[in-house]
Amino acid sequence: MKLFLFCDTGPSGHGTVGREFMKHLLDEKKVELNVGTHEWGFNLHGWFFGARSFPDKRLIERLIQTKRINKDCFLNNKREFKYRVHNIDNIPASTIEAESKNLMIHDFKDKEDINITIGGLIQATRQPKYAYRITETTQNTTKCPDRWRMYNDKTDEIWVPSKWAKNGLLNAFDEEKIKIMPYGVDFIKPTFNDKMWQLHKKKFIFGTCARWTNLKAHDILVKAYVEEFTEKDDVMLFIKTTINNQANFHGDLVMNTINRWINDLYIIDPPEIGISTEAITIQEYWDMMNCFDCFVLPSRAEAIGISNVQAMSLGIPTISTNYSDIKTYLNKNNGFPIDVEDEVDIQHHCKKLFFYGDEYRGKWAMPSQSHLQEQMRKVYEMSKENPRKLQEIADKGKEKVRSMFDWKKHMKTRMNRLEAISSKN
Repeated sequence: MKLFLFCDTGPSGHGTVGREFMKHLLDEKKVELNVGTHEWGFNLHGWFFGARSFPDKRLIERLIQTKRINKDCFLNNKREFKYRVHNIDNIPASTIEAESKNLMIHDFKDKEDINITIGGLIQATRQPKYAYRITETTQNTTKCPDRWRMYNDKTDEIWVPSKWAKNGLLNAFDEEKIKIMPYGVDFIKPTFNDKMWQLHKKKFIFGTCARWTNLKAHDILVKAYVEEFTEKDDVMLFIKTTINNQANFHGDLVMNTINRWINDLYIIDPPEIGISTEAITIQEYWDMMNCFDCFVLPSRAEAIGISNVQAMSLGIPTISTNYSDIKTYLNKNNGFPIDVEDEVDIQHHCKKLFFYGDEYRGKWAMPSQSHLQEQMRKVYEMSKENPRKLQEIADKGKEKVRSMFDWKKHMKTRMNRLEAISSKN
């Protein structure tokens, strides 16, 4: 089958799925694959985006090994998804003066049988009518905007990773179009290069990595931490605001907001807090996660909660909200779920956190700050009094997510679906 995949290839949620799905598709002999991505995905001068190199070196290696990308495959013009060029037979072998918009990619000769786009629903408007159209997306909250009904006829199928995500789209899309298509996680071995983070390994590190948004509830996390611990405790909270700093803002904004929350609580001896808003590579991300003694993320809702899964896969004790799809893999036997005080209408709880109001409708959770404090204290004390028991709990979480998010298993499901579609068309 001829399959065209258009996806983000960065470190965001959609980008993670897109990169890893693409990587596994390269091994599928039944698929003639063609790929499109955003401008900084595959360019000609050093795989740079901004001041940093392309985040996934393993993907670079796989693309070169499979001859998807090489110095003889240059496109001189920006590769537009909608107006891409077919039948590229004579590609110049000489290096040209490159700009970030000049992408290196192969192109098969004929139009595709199946077109898959990974990202927001708006991407469905860019899919060609001649192909079978699949839009892979997600939905974190209990409903999506009703106006998304405009996309219902723009795609033939919608892939979502969980039942929770499917239910969140039912108010705008035909149910038979929505297919639950779980995805896996490429579990990457850390290099144990924790010096780069300059984290205080003498201290117990609570770590998190998430967009600086109301959805992720950083406000609840910080307030719980500073009200439960003091500067006399050998603890540290380390906040990473996503891998690639999707919302372009300076670290001072984050630190000023944290200090304001602390001042509003009249706390004069807060425990240590570290932050990072810098873009990092995928390997650096896993190295950073490996520094954490406990991963904590009190999200208000998640269609998956990929950072939770990645942390658990490393055998790190994980604290997260007992709500949405998180409940399918995190429980009191393999982690530390946070009680939910209430399910509330979606709102902009904190003006200092980004709010993607256009994406969210329905309800989400109000995580219990007091129970989050209890869970953080419990994990901290267990690390001193009964570290073996704590690790046993974390190891159960590791076993759970590595089985549940196995790409080999989910690629079989995806390929079976694609082959069924291809045989009908």
